[in-house]
Amino acid sequence: MLKSINLSDKGLLLISLFTVVVCSIAGANILYLLGLLIFAYLYSLWGKDFVINFVIISSLTLVSDLGASLRLAVNIVSISALLFLFLNKYGFNLEKYPAVNSTVLLYLFALILLMVLTSFTSNDTFAGLILTAKTITFFVLIYFFYSLINGEKEINLFRNSIITASIVLVLFALFNMIRLGQSIFDINTWIYLRFSGLIGNPNGTAAFYAISIPLITGKILTTSMKKIKIYIPILIILIIGLLFTVSRGAFLSLAVSITFYFFFMYRKVLIKSVIISAILITLIVLVPTLNETFTALIRLEEGVSQRDILWELAINMIADNFWLGIGPGSFTNEMFNYIPVMLDSWHGIFLQGLADVTQGSNLAHNFYLSFFSEMGILGLVASVILPGIFFNIGYKTMKYYKDFDKAKYINTLIMLSIGVGLFIRGFFEGINLITFGWITMDLPFWLVFASLLYYYEQSKISSGRNLVGIK
Repeated sequence: MLKSINLSDKGLLLISLFTVVVCSIAGANILYLLGLLIFAYLYSLWGKDFVINFVIISSLTLVSDLGASLRLAVNIVSISALLFLFLNKYGFNLEKYPAVNSTVLLYLFALILLMVLTSFTSNDTFAGLILTAKTITFFVLIYFFYSLINGEKEINLFRNSIITASIVLVLFALFNMIRLGQSIFDINTWIYLRFSGLIGNPNGTAAFYAISIPLITGKILTTSMKKIKIYIPILIILIIGLLFTVSRGAFLSLAVSITFYFFFMYRKVLIKSVIISAILITLIVLVPTLNETFTALIRLEEGVSQRDILWELAINMIADNFWLGIGPGSFTNEMFNYIPVMLDSWHGIFLQGLADVTQGSNLAHNFYLSFFSEMGILGLVASVILPGIFFNIGYKTMKYYKDFDKAKYINTLIMLSIGVGLFIRGFFEGINLITFGWITMDLPFWLVFASLLYYYEQSKISSGRNLVGIK
């Protein structure tokens, strides 16, 4: 009977048998295998650009609250894909590997060493070492991204991917609103539910908008009039997404970023804006309707939203563990030894629920207190040094390009303003800067920093060439 089958039929039969065997072996993981095949096919079509876009967008969306198994799969695929691109570009020749800025490298090396030291002095060494391993993995991932930058193309890919991921989160937030039958025009709905798309933490999502809004603004300021028509609607969508989160920390970050940018670019406009803002604030205070709307939007009646208790808790920890802290990853395990309220009180019950949800994360809601409480006085020093390094590199880069390249000057100024905004926000939020290997939260800031570092290194090379030309 097989003799009556032509070659094409035999080939089809072999493919079918192979498919059945593969599906049988894969079992429940067949969807991951299918995804891997689709990924390989798309890579064959679009190459490196697709991989970079996929890794960034999936890391900022798919690895959120959709399940631990999916998170693990996406992380493995992302790291493997970036490793493949890195080795494909540089091979195993160490001499070809891009050097990292010595100050940044020394800082990261000291941070890892400090994490190891404080892990061994804590009551939960294993938790600390796990976080250390995750942190090392995260920065290796960032190095892969940095090493793939060849110029403006890759920096644009980073920027566009962050913006795209933010748009995805806005769309899912809208979808959730519609699914729940809520009105997008009801501010009380925003305040009560705080829609954040695929990510359960609205403050974390809000930081994406505090980064992507300045990035899209940078594109508007450095592009042609034709493309501005495309970017303006995107800017409006991102602002809507930020409003949905009702995150005061992100509002503050964005306000600082805008103020910082206008200080360098449009000081006269900044002065006029301050005057207009003062008038608007006066109107808000005097007009009851505006007063109620604004008060609700910034959640004024909530005060600092239990942050005062969390700050007091962190300070109590610091008082007893001033030199080496409680150790990375030990906050929720140790917090009930320092809790400043009764466990059966409303605040005590709230903190117990928060500890169950966060599972080891630092709850201080302050980047600097987080480092101080977990790694002692040297942790505080590390948290303060990071914005100093960022600002020093960013300011030097911005100053160099001011006289040579207006587009790069604006881009570096935008990146610098994002960092300044996030570091000020760090007094009220502990995430989105260094959250010990939490890729989803920290990736946007470090992609901005990697881009800024590339500009900085290029400015040093150009500056050296100019000096040679003068000689």
